[in-house]
Amino acid sequence: MSDIDDILGLPGKKPENSNMDISINPSFNELFEEESDNSNESGLDLKESFEEIKEFKGTPNESIFSEKYYKTVLSGEDEIAQKLHKSLASFLNAKDPQDKTMYRNRLQPVVWDFLEQVILKIGNAMPIEKRFFIRYALLLPSLISKSQKENLSVIIKDNIYDEPVHYVDEWLQMVCMGDVQPLGSDEEPIKVKKDRGTAGLRMQQDKLRGALDTRLGLIKSYQKKRTKTEQDIVNIIKTLANHSIHPSFESVEMPYSVIQKNSLSELQNLAKYLVKLDREYGFALDEAKEARAKLDAVNEKITDEPVQTANPSVLRKEINSLRQIHKMCVGRQGNHFPILSGNFISSNFNDLATREQIISVLSMVERIDPGVFLRSHRREFHRIVPHVLIIPCYGDKGICWEPFEKFNRATSRGRIAVPLYPKDIKFAVITALADLRWEVAKAKAQYYWMEEGLTGRYFQWFEERKLKGDVKLRFIDDYILWITKESSGTQKLDKDVRGIFWRNIPFPKEIRENLKNRGFVYNELYKKDINRELSDGY
Repeated sequence: MSDIDDILGLPGKKPENSNMDISINPSFNELFEEESDNSNESGLDLKESFEEIKEFKGTPNESIFSEKYYKTVLSGEDEIAQKLHKSLASFLNAKDPQDKTMYRNRLQPVVWDFLEQVILKIGNAMPIEKRFFIRYALLLPSLISKSQKENLSVIIKDNIYDEPVHYVDEWLQMVCMGDVQPLGSDEEPIKVKKDRGTAGLRMQQDKLRGALDTRLGLIKSYQKKRTKTEQDIVNIIKTLANHSIHPSFESVEMPYSVIQKNSLSELQNLAKYLVKLDREYGFALDEAKEARAKLDAVNEKITDEPVQTANPSVLRKEINSLRQIHKMCVGRQGNHFPILSGNFISSNFNDLATREQIISVLSMVERIDPGVFLRSHRREFHRIVPHVLIIPCYGDKGICWEPFEKFNRATSRGRIAVPLYPKDIKFAVITALADLRWEVAKAKAQYYWMEEGLTGRYFQWFEERKLKGDVKLRFIDDYILWITKESSGTQKLDKDVRGIFWRNIPFPKEIRENLKNRGFVYNELYKKDINRELSDGY
């Protein structure tokens, strides 16, 4: 231990067991006993869908293979690093199962205390080894196999697809920069200052960003309507310009047909609609320009403010929130060990819930459930993909931390979390989205969530069947079946639940048309859709 003492700058002391070696890669039996309107970032998404992921691996990062990795992670962290080193060594060298359990329980809080100290120093100058410790929970590389190291080393480091899917270190960096609202911010009362200092400017900035996002979303919807109308006009003109030759006169064209005359009338209506649409488009554009000018002015004032370091108390509370999310993803009976060990993860790269893998699953679910990221505001639907936090834990399921920010329901992103080392990536992501679906619907219905909307209909079915347990957990299980089984024609849901989902979480038209031929049940649901469309009540 003398070498680590030198790095830490602490007086070295030989342990009682001088043969203790922390660089070994112990087996499973040696290691563990098995145990049973105030948004401060843009939420409006101007993308219509996820970009197709073509590359899942990047250039190998050799830092993970460095012999100095562990020392670099511990260096500069003073007494807490020394305490962690001793606790880890005692745990790894314990032979008796009871002793190992005891040392394991002692080690876990030390790891979290050490992690907190490392996070408080987070910044661009942080060594990549410390950042990987935060991101992957990789403390001691010898605890994982060579193939597992290779898997971690080729994970794409940067967010090249510009999607709101973040590793923990990236999220904490964004919190420090003020680019996102902290996870635990809603627990604190927000004190409004009369536009004095940075706090007042930040509040102005938040409101103006929300206003600008709303205008941009409105403009985007106008653009879609205008493009569709212009295309309709082009098609009508093509129809009008298509003339057949008069049967009696070879060089004379026929007059307009009945269809063409009707098209002329339709053309006039479309022209009037375009004039009206352009007027509304112009108003929205002027409002967006005004909001952008005000936002730019506030941004300049904030830029002129002296640069401040992240508030340690904010980061500490953020760590507590992340620790709570960690527990929720793992579950009560899961493995809460906060250090990466090869015995608990797969050696298959595709089993890691990397950013690219998660985006692929999100894209797959959105193709089946197109409304999963849609949120209505001012009678317009906006696609708002939530922030996805990749938590370095051995969890089985993802969770929804919040469907949207408390003070900006219109344009803010929600927050969901997915474990980095799940048993099944699809299951983990879909559970998080199911949780999000429930929480958004519940928030929309507010006090009437047991009576109205998706949650109301499902809750009433749950009560009528006199089922026991948590209604949301039952909903999540059914949503998983809806996405993974029912979308392909495999009937797994209760008949009434299928009807609720068919109406409130509808498949896209292509899937519904395919399902109508897959059985009587789906055909009946499809016929009801047609009847509703004909009665103009869908």
